[in-house]
Amino acid sequence: MPRIHPLRFRRGRPPGYHRSMDLANKKIAILVDNFYQEMEFWYPLLRFQEAGATVITAGAKAGETYASKLGYPVKC
Repeated sequence: MPRIHPLRFRRGRPPGYHRSMDLANKKIAILVDNFYQEMEFWYPLLRFQEAGATVITAGAKAGETYASKLGYPVKC
């Protein structure tokens, strides 16, 4: 049986890797509170939207605006 190097995968990708997510017709909630980290909110939000998901923001109080560490607002 031929040996495969542990770092070499079939077709150049690790197992379970997907080129793109298909999140059409999916609904995702992102939790937010005061002094949230910008990259922990904005990067997933944009990636989920690119993949076709409907993204809602959720906080402790509906309709309230939460500020990040740098002051970027998010309305829930």
